[in-house]
Amino acid sequence: MNRRTLGYSFLLILVALSSTQVSAQTAVSIAELKNYELGLQQPEVADMVPGAPLLATYQPMTQKHLVIANPFENAHVQFAVTDGTRVNLGQRIATITGPSVEHFFHRLETVKAQYDVAQQQHKSKSNLYQRNALSADDWQNFLDQYLRLSDQMHEIKILLSRFHQLADDSAELKAPIDGVWQSDADDMRIGYVIDRSEIRLAVQAPNELASSVHHISVQGERFTIDYREQSTRNGFTTLWSSPLTESTFTLYQRMSVIPLRNIANAFKVPGSAVSSLNGEPVVFSVDKQTIHPIPVSVSAVEGEDYYVAASTSLDNPIVTHSVAALKGIIDSREEAQQ
Repeated sequence: MNRRTLGYSFLLILVALSSTQVSAQTAVSIAELKNYELGLQQPEVADMVPGAPLLATYQPMTQKHLVIANPFENAHVQFAVTDGTRVNLGQRIATITGPSVEHFFHRLETVKAQYDVAQQQHKSKSNLYQRNALSADDWQNFLDQYLRLSDQMHEIKILLSRFHQLADDSAELKAPIDGVWQSDADDMRIGYVIDRSEIRLAVQAPNELASSVHHISVQGERFTIDYREQSTRNGFTTLWSSPLTESTFTLYQRMSVIPLRNIANAFKVPGSAVSSLNGEPVVFSVDKQTIHPIPVSVSAVEGEDYYVAASTSLDNPIVTHSVAALKGIIDSREEAQQ
């Protein structure tokens, strides 16, 4: 069992303790501890409190991918990048070879020539129609053909922005946008490019914690939680981080992340500062010449430090040494009063 596991086991024990109120009579004068080193230390305000690790997956938030259709029949595709690789606009993704490549580009040139002729005819036929020298049916038939060619030219422009002919029987596919590449086993598609802004960490958080997690920490970096799904599954809610545009993770990689929660009056204190009185966790706060126990709850353990939520703001220094002696004085005083 590692230190983190021991820490969280201790956390659960403390949280389960009775919430009996600490009596005001437990204040102690510093003079009673003149022979002890108190190790006074100012508590560190904790804007975020780490919790137990959660499972996260690096994946697209939506299915709005830029699909790359395969316009070639029985062509060989040699990929220059592997699935999950980050690609930049214009970067070579694959080389396509085969007889169908030459046929494809020849067809594009034919359609483009037809469209150029149709553009020239459009103005003259429009003038004829305006002068009633062209019947409405003939004009409509021409417009239908012209619109079909216009649609085809639009598709051709898209294809030419993605596929560049290298030789008669070879072409290359270039990335149309910055993103992450994923190939497709379907013969009708070569693959798709996922916009980097869509790729995030999907964190599975217990329902009781989901609303309080505002950030996550992974490999020393902090990311904001941008979106919480409304539906839950098996007691967990999916939280989506902000986009990881510069991440080195691979697509669909799983990892542990640390949830960071907003907790009122949260402080980071040395573990040696936390004790208990009447079964309730406390820290000892020094106000001038008097030491007062302040009830706390332990929210997390990080190495030798504890994150605590105090019943009041810890504005004064706290005792970090000789805590056992201080507790002994208070316990002896209470026993004497019984």
